[in-house]
Amino acid sequence: MTESAFINPDRYWENIARTSLKKNEELEDKMKMLERKSIQQEQWINDLQSGMYINCVYCGHRYGAQENTPSSMADILKEHIEKCPKHPMSQLKEENEELKNKMQTPINKFFYDKCNGEKDKI
Repeated sequence: MTESAFINPDRYWENIARTSLKKNEELEDKMKMLERKSIQQEQWINDLQSGMYINCVYCGHRYGAQENTPSSMADILKEHIEKCPKHPMSQLKEENEELKNKMQTPINKFFYDKCNGEKDKI
């Protein structure tokens, strides 16, 4: 038999050890990344709840701490996003309204008016 036909046990275990170490390093890197993201999210939540100012990244509108505000800063920002003219969601809402208006064709209006506005008769 030739020498290449035999498995060298030292190299076999060495390869397993290298593979295992590499996987452990990859897992450690992923865990560190997740920990960093978790810390960033906690900081963001703390900033929102601490009364700091927050800005809309689309229009620059600034919201600050208000003692008489019954909702959280996150809720205030969500409400602003729904109304912000520069936010991408505003464009989607406008397109949706345009489509709804286009659906109001003269024939639909005729049937609606004919039924005296009672939708269940249409």
